[in-house]
Amino acid sequence: ETCGPSTGTSASGGEYSPECFGVRLLGAVSGDGRGNALVSPLGVGVVLAMAAQGARAPVRHAIGEMLAGGEARTGDRDTDPLQAYRLAALLTAADEDDGVTLRAANGVFADLRLDVYPAFSAVLEDRFGAPTQRLDFADADAIERINAWAAQATGGVIPRLLSALEPDDVLVLAHAVHFKGEWSQPFDPARTAPLPFHLASGEAGEVPTMQADDLPARYRDGDDFQAVRLPYGEGAFALTVVLPRAGLEPAESLERLAADPSWLGGAGFRRARGSLTLPRLTLESEASLLPVLRGLGLESALEDELAFAGIAAPAPLLSRVVQATRLVLDEEGTEAAAATAAVMTTRSAVLDEDGFEMRVDRPFALAVRHRGTGALLFAAWVAHPGSKG
Repeated sequence: ETCGPSTGTSASGGEYSPECFGVRLLGAVSGDGRGNALVSPLGVGVVLAMAAQGARAPVRHAIGEMLAGGEARTGDRDTDPLQAYRLAALLTAADEDDGVTLRAANGVFADLRLDVYPAFSAVLEDRFGAPTQRLDFADADAIERINAWAAQATGGVIPRLLSALEPDDVLVLAHAVHFKGEWSQPFDPARTAPLPFHLASGEAGEVPTMQADDLPARYRDGDDFQAVRLPYGEGAFALTVVLPRAGLEPAESLERLAADPSWLGGAGFRRARGSLTLPRLTLESEASLLPVLRGLGLESALEDELAFAGIAAPAPLLSRVVQATRLVLDEEGTEAAAATAAVMTTRSAVLDEDGFEMRVDRPFALAVRHRGTGALLFAAWVAHPGSKG
């Protein structure tokens, strides 16, 4: 199963594939793979799905196709990929799992100058639980209220979503997610020790590394990578760690991972017991994602001045998509949060039982995924675990 530039199939067998969009987004933000990258595909998908509710049919279809990782049908309740970003299945799964805490919120903040169509506001409140809040964007209090909303929704992990509101900004569509997952099989902190990690440059340094032997997990290997899936709590959510084979350049590893989402899950994984070493991590990122999304299929939403004519008159334009993320991985589990905003403006946009051994001691990728829907809450490329960004 592969994800090409515009086509893809789901690693979990669905008609649309959040995995395809997620791995392509990770590949795009990671660049040449020489530095760390962290992104929440879920957050990007939610704010774009919200914007798509007020988009003209061709633009809505283009957004749906990009989020689907391939050909998509929008409008059909059972096959529309935009349905995947309504969060209900994720929140229900987390509520039923004592080892997982998941909070997610959507927000709509409209400037007093923007005459938002009631139908658009109604659909965002009904489908995304996001009533429209009216603010005076010219007042400094407006950005403080948006950032306070993000901080509260992420449990204080993301204190700032936006650094500024521009004079022509009129609408902010926002999403926040806060995830805490306890390993089903925790690591023993007493075994954590400094171990070598080999950078793509050939240099090596020691980083705090967790260790486990006789670890029950889902494991797979192939010509290009090893992968292990570590469940949280009762198993509805899991962390997948994929280690490209030694000798592959980071850019080539990322290209292959972005083209094939099967490393996230699927039939290739088998039950196994083995040994694993895995660096402790703290990753942080603040990213402007619009140039990346343009390359992934958002061109029509940026070139068409009437792309979002269903939001208000005059139609606002998509100006930027920004995201702040943080992920901490340690012996107990994973805590991660992201806040994402699509900012709209009145001016043009700017551009089976078997043993294994897996030593994660060189650049690698990871993803926090909900198995039932395939939604990628977080995905990361780790070039150097000792660096936060």
